[in-house]
Amino acid sequence: FAGQQDTFLNVIGEADLLDAIRRCWVSLFTDRAILYRARSHFSHRQVQLSVVVQKMIMSEVSGILFTADPVTGHRHTLTIDASFGLGEALVGGLVSPDAYRVDKRTRKILDRQIADKQIAIYPETDGGTRQVAFGESRRSQTVLPDEQILALAELGARVEAHYGVPQDIEWAIAGGQVYVLQARPITSLY
Repeated sequence: FAGQQDTFLNVIGEADLLDAIRRCWVSLFTDRAILYRARSHFSHRQVQLSVVVQKMIMSEVSGILFTADPVTGHRHTLTIDASFGLGEALVGGLVSPDAYRVDKRTRKILDRQIADKQIAIYPETDGGTRQVAFGESRRSQTVLPDEQILALAELGARVEAHYGVPQDIEWAIAGGQVYVLQARPITSLY
């Protein structure tokens, strides 16, 4: 149920962690989650949930990488959506990301669309997150230089080869290091 349950970022301390886990479980019963299961014909009595707890990556940029184009279904084109800060603004639909397309066979950048990125979400040092509005110059700045686009393309190809099917990968970059936050099969390809 990708995107159906709540996510809590930059949780610090045992009490806050336990509260976040409880709220993750509770999100299994939001109107949105119940409606999704009903429309998809999943039994409410059979559904199960595991809560994943992972180290917080204090990302400068983050995004989503599809190892096949989810719009056209083209298996040799991978797409990268990227925004500044944490991926929460992107996956939550708060920001339009930069979009890059790369040919997996030749590792050539085919296309880049630089979006008007008005905000970003960043982690707070004492826990939680904050939303930052950008000025005019930052809003139109490209998120990824070519070398990072190509490094992500290479990483995506390796993840796809490992799993044997096209992947939907959430990633982050912090301190020049690329992190895979999550990978799952693309479910919308025809």
